[in-house]
Amino acid sequence: MAPGQEPHPSWKRVSESKWEQAYGFQDAFYGRIVGKAGESALFLVASSMSIRFAGNISEEEQAMRLRNAWIQMRFLYPIIAAVAHGKKRVYQSPVEMAEVHDWAARTFRVMGNATITDIWHNLVKTEQPTMHFIPKTHELFLQAEHTHFDGRGGLHFWDEFFTLLVNPKPVTIGQDLGNLPGRSDDYVNTKERRPGRGVDLATHMLQALEVSPPETPISYHLTKTNKVPGHPLPPINSRATFKFSPRDTSRINDACKDRNLSLVAVWHTAVVLASQDVQREANAEPGSAYSTCANFDLRRYFKDNHRRDSDKRAYIGNFHCVLPYKVKPNGRTFLEVAQDLTSFYRLGLQDQPDIWAALRPMMEGIGESFSDGPPADTTPAVSSLGVLDHFVKRNYSGPACECYIGDAWFGVTATGSWMESFIWLFQGSLVLNSCFNRIYYLDEEVDAFHSRVRSHMIQGLGLSNVLGDSRL
Repeated sequence: MAPGQEPHPSWKRVSESKWEQAYGFQDAFYGRIVGKAGESALFLVASSMSIRFAGNISEEEQAMRLRNAWIQMRFLYPIIAAVAHGKKRVYQSPVEMAEVHDWAARTFRVMGNATITDIWHNLVKTEQPTMHFIPKTHELFLQAEHTHFDGRGGLHFWDEFFTLLVNPKPVTIGQDLGNLPGRSDDYVNTKERRPGRGVDLATHMLQALEVSPPETPISYHLTKTNKVPGHPLPPINSRATFKFSPRDTSRINDACKDRNLSLVAVWHTAVVLASQDVQREANAEPGSAYSTCANFDLRRYFKDNHRRDSDKRAYIGNFHCVLPYKVKPNGRTFLEVAQDLTSFYRLGLQDQPDIWAALRPMMEGIGESFSDGPPADTTPAVSSLGVLDHFVKRNYSGPACECYIGDAWFGVTATGSWMESFIWLFQGSLVLNSCFNRIYYLDEEVDAFHSRVRSHMIQGLGLSNVLGDSRL
């Protein structure tokens, strides 16, 4: 091993070229529910980008350049070549370039006739993260396990990938090891102020996920339930998106700023109220409590993150946490609920005593509910990717080539009975996206749900007269 090329100390050498790292608290949750390679699995992460090269470059040349960028990422961010194995990840460092090319042959695929929708519908777990290139539609599709990436990690990935595409860097055998990062547990202080405090706090936090009388759950009332047999069926990955116009996006953003509200909180509030609408429409009593988890990026709390090369590579990976939260909207205005959620989303985790110590026992508690498969819950999950333009540029230019980035999409497989709902802003437009299992939902139902969410956002912000009729 070359001087200065040691991985983060959390990695342990088990043979001449093999290394292992025990999972951090968040990875341990995803590690316990992931399936086998070749099978459908819950929480597989996926994202796609449309890309166009400047000039007259053949499809074969495009594929070669993209593959070379993929190989460079293998050395600079070797986490993409790690393999999930039980309660740990395993990494095999190549000793010659032939091994790298074998890896690229397995994990970089040129799809001649498939579409992004085809890949998504039939998505199964691959042993390692895999990149698909579709020349006819000028699209890239990245799939991985959640232990490899979270949403923010995926954004960092794309930015680094496109940067290397236009400005290639030489790679050498051995340089990968120094780029193996630590875990979230290694970058935040998980020490308790007193023994047992972390478990106590975790128990308290998990109470937000419990809905017990007199509370009733706000969830999505399924209309296809009577069509689902009593035995498991292979999931059908589906997705639906709704894109706001740039004009509507600008008005919504301005309205949020005028009221000092988080846009994510406004959307979260609208999802809660839209779920109640679905319950009413099904002649069911609307629930009183909406319990789910929200995502928080832990990278902002990493201190002194540039001591080692491996620490610099921590931005690509899975470095988020989820925190439970319960919304009780009945008897309150839209803006009141949105203000409470704004306070929650703007929470400074570093100011919460023992919060870091509570994350592992909290995730262990959440994981127990998945021990027998996906829970039979239909409350839509919510997750924000923020402003994608802060990470992914419209165009990348360098000595090798120039390329332009168009549509972006992110999602996770939802093999259970709930939707995974996302929001992001990219190139001037706000986007709502939901991933779901078509066994439980009709595409048109999810489209209608997005329309309800939009209507609640517009009406709640007082924009009905500005952005048109938003009757619910």
